[in-house]
Amino acid sequence: MPWISKAALHTRRPCQDAPNHFLNGGATIEQLPLSALIGPADIIDVPDSTNVTADALRALDVPADATRLLFRTLNTRRRLMEVTPFASDYVGLDASAARWLAKERPGVVLVGIDYVSIGMLEDIVEAHKELFRKGTVVVEGLDLSAAPTGRHHLTCLPLLLVGSDGAPGRCILQTNSQGASK
Repeated sequence: MPWISKAALHTRRPCQDAPNHFLNGGATIEQLPLSALIGPADIIDVPDSTNVTADALRALDVPADATRLLFRTLNTRRRLMEVTPFASDYVGLDASAARWLAKERPGVVLVGIDYVSIGMLEDIVEAHKELFRKGTVVVEGLDLSAAPTGRHHLTCLPLLLVGSDGAPGRCILQTNSQGASK
Protein backbone atom coordinates (compact mmCIF):
# COMPACT_ATOMS: atom_id res chain seq x y z
CA MET A 1 0.00 0.00 0.00
CA PRO A 2 1.79 3.21 -1.10
CA TRP A 3 1.92 6.35 1.00
CA ILE A 4 0.92 9.17 -1.26
CA SER A 5 1.73 11.94 1.15
CA LYS A 6 4.11 13.26 3.74
CA ALA A 7 3.35 16.13 6.17
CA ALA A 8 3.26 19.95 6.35
CA LEU A 9 0.98 22.94 6.86
CA HIS A 10 0.52 25.03 3.67
CA THR A 11 3.99 24.03 2.48
CA ARG A 12 5.52 21.48 0.14
CA ARG A 13 3.93 18.44 1.74
CA PRO A 14 0.39 17.18 1.49
CA CYS A 15 -2.19 19.03 3.46
CA GLN A 16 -5.86 19.70 3.53
CA ASP A 17 -7.05 23.26 3.10
CA ALA A 18 -10.06 24.26 5.15
CA PRO A 19 -12.64 26.60 3.59
CA ASN A 20 -11.75 29.43 6.00
CA HIS A 21 -8.38 29.60 4.24
CA PHE A 22 -10.23 31.47 1.46
CA LEU A 23 -13.81 32.06 2.67
CA ASN A 24 -14.64 34.36 5.57
CA GLY A 25 -16.65 32.32 8.04
CA GLY A 26 -15.80 29.08 6.26
CA ALA A 27 -15.30 25.78 8.05
CA THR A 28 -12.05 25.15 9.91
CA ILE A 29 -9.99 21.98 9.60
CA GLU A 30 -11.76 20.08 12.40
CA GLN A 31 -15.11 20.80 10.71
CA LEU A 32 -14.20 18.98 7.49
CA PRO A 33 -16.38 15.90 7.02
CA LEU A 34 -14.26 12.82 7.61
CA SER A 35 -16.54 10.92 5.25
CA ALA A 36 -15.14 13.00 2.38
CA LEU A 37 -11.58 12.01 3.29
CA ILE A 38 -12.12 8.24 3.22
CA GLY A 39 -13.46 6.22 0.30
CA PRO A 40 -13.17 5.48 -3.41
CA ALA A 41 -10.89 7.84 -5.33
CA ASP A 42 -10.16 8.07 -9.03
CA ILE A 43 -6.68 9.02 -10.21
CA ILE A 44 -7.07 11.08 -13.37
CA ASP A 45 -4.08 11.65 -15.66
CA VAL A 46 -4.05 15.16 -17.13
CA PRO A 47 -2.18 15.71 -20.43
CA ASP A 48 1.18 17.44 -20.06
CA SER A 49 0.34 20.61 -21.92
CA THR A 50 -2.70 21.77 -20.01
CA ASN A 51 -4.01 23.17 -16.77
CA VAL A 52 -7.17 21.58 -15.42
CA THR A 53 -9.94 23.65 -16.99
CA ALA A 54 -13.56 22.87 -17.83
CA ASP A 55 -12.49 22.13 -21.42
CA ALA A 56 -9.77 19.76 -20.20
CA LEU A 57 -12.23 17.96 -17.91
CA ARG A 58 -14.70 17.51 -20.76
CA ALA A 59 -11.91 15.81 -22.75
CA LEU A 60 -10.84 13.54 -19.88
CA ASP A 61 -12.49 10.29 -18.82
CA VAL A 62 -13.89 11.53 -15.49
CA PRO A 63 -16.24 8.80 -14.24
CA ALA A 64 -19.83 9.96 -13.84
CA ASP A 65 -20.02 8.25 -10.44
CA ALA A 66 -16.76 9.74 -9.11
CA THR A 67 -16.74 10.92 -5.49
CA ARG A 68 -13.05 11.76 -5.04
CA LEU A 69 -10.71 12.90 -7.82
CA LEU A 70 -6.92 12.96 -7.62
CA PHE A 71 -5.30 14.78 -10.53
CA ARG A 72 -1.88 13.53 -11.65
CA THR A 73 -0.40 16.24 -13.84
CA LEU A 74 2.85 17.42 -15.36
CA ASN A 75 3.74 18.42 -11.77
CA THR A 76 4.40 14.74 -11.03
CA ARG A 77 6.47 14.15 -14.14
CA ARG A 78 8.50 17.29 -13.38
CA ARG A 79 8.87 16.08 -9.76
CA LEU A 80 7.90 19.54 -8.50
CA MET A 81 7.18 18.34 -4.96
CA GLU A 82 10.87 17.42 -4.69
CA VAL A 83 12.17 20.80 -5.89
CA THR A 84 12.94 23.48 -3.32
CA PRO A 85 12.15 26.69 -5.25
CA PHE A 86 8.46 27.39 -5.82
CA ALA A 87 7.51 26.63 -9.44
CA SER A 88 5.10 29.35 -10.53
CA ASP A 89 4.36 27.44 -13.75
CA TYR A 90 2.79 24.48 -11.93
CA VAL A 91 -0.42 22.85 -13.18
CA GLY A 92 -3.63 23.49 -11.25
CA LEU A 93 -7.38 23.89 -11.62
CA ASP A 94 -9.00 27.09 -12.71
CA ALA A 95 -12.43 28.31 -11.58
CA SER A 96 -14.09 26.93 -14.73
CA ALA A 97 -12.96 23.42 -13.73
CA ALA A 98 -14.39 23.87 -10.23
CA ARG A 99 -17.72 25.04 -11.72
CA TRP A 100 -17.70 22.11 -14.19
CA LEU A 101 -17.20 19.65 -11.33
CA ALA A 102 -20.07 21.23 -9.36
CA LYS A 103 -22.42 20.98 -12.35
CA GLU A 104 -21.29 17.82 -14.18
CA ARG A 105 -19.97 15.72 -11.26
CA PRO A 106 -22.01 16.90 -8.25
CA GLY A 107 -21.12 13.75 -6.30
CA VAL A 108 -17.45 14.75 -6.04
CA VAL A 109 -16.70 15.55 -2.38
CA LEU A 110 -12.88 15.74 -2.57
CA VAL A 111 -10.37 16.98 -5.12
CA GLY A 112 -6.63 16.45 -4.81
CA ILE A 113 -3.60 17.44 -6.84
CA ASP A 114 0.12 16.78 -7.05
CA TYR A 115 1.47 20.20 -6.08
CA VAL A 116 1.16 22.78 -3.30
CA SER A 117 -2.04 24.39 -4.61
CA ILE A 118 -5.20 23.02 -6.18
CA GLY A 119 -5.70 26.35 -7.97
CA MET A 120 -3.50 27.43 -10.84
CA LEU A 121 -1.53 30.53 -9.89
CA GLU A 122 -3.43 32.85 -12.23
CA ASP A 123 -6.78 31.79 -10.71
CA ILE A 124 -5.75 30.52 -7.28
CA VAL A 125 -8.30 32.37 -5.15
CA GLU A 126 -11.36 31.81 -7.34
CA ALA A 127 -10.56 28.13 -7.94
CA HIS A 128 -10.38 27.53 -4.18
CA LYS A 129 -13.52 29.58 -3.49
CA GLU A 130 -15.54 27.73 -6.13
CA LEU A 131 -14.57 24.37 -4.66
CA PHE A 132 -15.17 25.46 -1.06
CA ARG A 133 -18.56 27.05 -1.84
CA LYS A 134 -19.73 23.65 -3.10
CA GLY A 135 -18.38 21.95 0.02
CA THR A 136 -15.56 20.13 -1.79
CA VAL A 137 -12.62 19.09 0.38
CA VAL A 138 -9.22 20.07 -1.07
CA VAL A 139 -6.05 17.99 -0.67
CA GLU A 140 -2.78 19.39 -2.01
CA GLY A 141 0.76 18.12 -2.40
CA LEU A 142 0.01 14.48 -3.21
CA ASP A 143 2.73 12.14 -4.43
CA LEU A 144 0.94 10.22 -7.15
CA SER A 145 4.09 9.07 -8.96
CA ALA A 146 3.73 5.36 -8.09
CA ALA A 147 -0.05 5.13 -8.03
CA PRO A 148 -1.79 3.44 -10.96
CA THR A 149 -4.52 5.26 -12.86
CA GLY A 150 -8.03 4.19 -11.94
CA ARG A 151 -10.23 3.77 -8.89
CA HIS A 152 -8.70 2.95 -5.53
CA HIS A 153 -9.45 3.46 -1.83
CA LEU A 154 -8.21 6.72 -0.26
CA THR A 155 -7.70 7.44 3.41
CA CYS A 156 -6.53 11.01 3.95
CA LEU A 157 -6.65 12.43 7.45
CA PRO A 158 -5.56 15.89 8.59
CA LEU A 159 -3.85 16.55 11.88
CA LEU A 160 -6.48 17.91 14.26
CA LEU A 161 -5.55 21.58 14.62
CA VAL A 162 -8.69 23.16 16.05
CA GLY A 163 -9.56 26.48 14.39
CA SER A 164 -6.91 26.09 11.68
CA ASP A 165 -7.34 26.96 8.00
CA GLY A 166 -5.28 23.92 7.00
CA ALA A 167 -3.39 20.98 8.37
CA PRO A 168 -0.73 18.49 7.43
CA GLY A 169 -2.09 15.08 6.69
CA ARG A 170 -1.27 11.49 5.85
CA CYS A 171 -2.82 10.04 2.76
CA ILE A 172 -2.78 6.36 1.93
CA LEU A 173 -4.00 4.88 -1.33
CA GLN A 174 -5.02 1.24 -1.29
CA THR A 175 -4.81 0.16 -4.91
CA ASN A 176 -7.20 -2.30 -6.52
CA SER A 177 -4.49 -4.97 -6.53
CA GLN A 178 -4.42 -4.66 -2.73
CA GLY A 179 -8.11 -5.35 -2.35
CA ALA A 180 -9.72 -1.92 -2.76
CA SER A 181 -13.32 -1.96 -3.87
CA LYS A 182 -13.94 -1.08 -7.48
